[in-house]
Amino acid sequence: MNRWRRRIIAVCLMSLWAYDVSSAKELEQIATPPPLAKTGMATAYLHQPREVVLQVGGRIIEPMTFLIRKEPRHGKLGELKRTGRNTATVTYYPDASAGPVDDVFTFAAKSSDSPVSAPATVWVRVVEEPPVLEHPAKLDFGTVYLGDSSERELVLRNSGGGRPSGRLEVNPPWTVRGNPKFVVPSGAETTFLLVFSPTDERSFSDRLRLGPEQGDSVELHGQGIAPFSWPKGGWKFSPVQRAHGVAEFAVTNQTPQAKVLAVEWPEFIKADSEIRLPAGATVSVKAGIVGSLKKAFEGSLNVRSGNFTTQIPFIVYPKPAKLAIVPESGLDLGEGRSGEEIKGSFLLKNSGESDAPLSITLPDEVQIRPDPSTIVLGAGEERVFEIRLLGFKPGLHQGKIVIGTPSGASAYLDYKASLRDGAVASLPVENFLKLPEMPRLTSLPPVGKVPPVKIAWLVSSAPHEVEINWDATPPEASKYKIQRRKISSPDERQVVVEWIDWPEVKIRIAGGQASARWQSLPENSRWTIRIVGFDSTGVPGPPSPAFQIVTAPSQRFVVPAWCWIVLVALLAVAAIRMSVGQRRAALAQEDERIAKLEKK
Repeated sequence: MNRWRRRIIAVCLMSLWAYDVSSAKELEQIATPPPLAKTGMATAYLHQPREVVLQVGGRIIEPMTFLIRKEPRHGKLGELKRTGRNTATVTYYPDASAGPVDDVFTFAAKSSDSPVSAPATVWVRVVEEPPVLEHPAKLDFGTVYLGDSSERELVLRNSGGGRPSGRLEVNPPWTVRGNPKFVVPSGAETTFLLVFSPTDERSFSDRLRLGPEQGDSVELHGQGIAPFSWPKGGWKFSPVQRAHGVAEFAVTNQTPQAKVLAVEWPEFIKADSEIRLPAGATVSVKAGIVGSLKKAFEGSLNVRSGNFTTQIPFIVYPKPAKLAIVPESGLDLGEGRSGEEIKGSFLLKNSGESDAPLSITLPDEVQIRPDPSTIVLGAGEERVFEIRLLGFKPGLHQGKIVIGTPSGASAYLDYKASLRDGAVASLPVENFLKLPEMPRLTSLPPVGKVPPVKIAWLVSSAPHEVEINWDATPPEASKYKIQRRKISSPDERQVVVEWIDWPEVKIRIAGGQASARWQSLPENSRWTIRIVGFDSTGVPGPPSPAFQIVTAPSQRFVVPAWCWIVLVALLAVAAIRMSVGQRRAALAQEDERIAKLEKK
């Protein structure tokens, strides 16, 4: 009886233990949460598969299993692949026939000791693949002669998706042969022909844009060169060539082919209208004048060769000036006394077709009035000039006067005059030395005809500079000198006044006015001066009255005393405010340091 009782108790105990174990396992399973599947987003191109990453979170116990709960409607999914402890990948294959669309699928995950997680949604946006327009970065058209053209092919290839479209727009001298519009489907290409036709002799560059992006452009380069060359400045029919009646003009063919150059000449020019030029050769073109051309001609010649057209500057000068002096046999001024002026006249003619700016070369004893170097003798004009001879040596005086022009035309006049002796021999000096025998004038040297300066005006006065002006009297007054007064006293009973030339003064004569300018003078100084005029032969006229010039004193600014007082007060206030500010900043830093210590 006791044995059966013990057996029954043992069976009951074993049943209770088995129930507790199974209940514990069920409780453990119920208490273990599933993994957390995460939603996701991806973008796939229409014609390309896309790998999508799946992620889970939460408590993960291996082995982990990923499950696809809902397949996509517009595509297919490949095989799931574990890539990490909490990640997996699946390949999405879009349906090309569906076009661009938004697709969706769901997935879940499960650990070995947990239930299946709630499904997570993955959105897949299917889009058209962006276009990839391939093209060369640069097109070089090389060197092209003006009138010719160079062609290059431009190939556009779409290695991406879509259908990029646009229009080729180029600037001259480039053009697009054919339709400039383009549409390039995916995987296709299209070809354009670009033509470079330069119009100037220089380098050209441009940028052909194909799209809004910076890289969607093609650089265009080319060099234009003239097929012909001629002297710089064009063709010129010089006055010397006019005198001979024929001129030669050079032109060079710079191309490797023979060319024919057509020239449109003016009516008064006789020359070939077509010039044949071998390859790389230089040819001289002969031209002549038909009839009489009284005036200069300045224009251009139209030339043409194939598609090349341009203009050559063309200048025809009139015949050069031709001077002649009357009397041609020379000028006899007759007789006179030494130290006295002898006068005569002659006629100068210009029988050429060009105006003649005159220049003159003559001996020192001769003067010409008016001065030919200031005159331009027009074509066909004539003018009378006066000759004056002033000699101091008795005897026969003769020489040559030369009047010329920049073009080389010149005329000569021989003159002669006989002077009688008007002086006595030199007198001996004391002791054994004698002066060389030199004539002594019986009268004082002639005084120039320059009238004296009566009044001068002050233009400006500065601490170191003074400027005055006065009325000049050209042509009598050729130049002026400034003299300053110097007073010295060799002894107590004698005072000597001297007038000394002042060459540092800058004197200018223009428009009937003369001006003198002093620089680097001491400030607040006073000077006594006078003005002396000279004619063209260097003979002085009477001096002017004495004038005084005064330099201005320097303007020195003195700061009033009250300004210094105010400045010191302001500096003191600023120093006090700076000190108070620094003290406040130090107290604030100390308060902040104490507050930090209290917090700790």
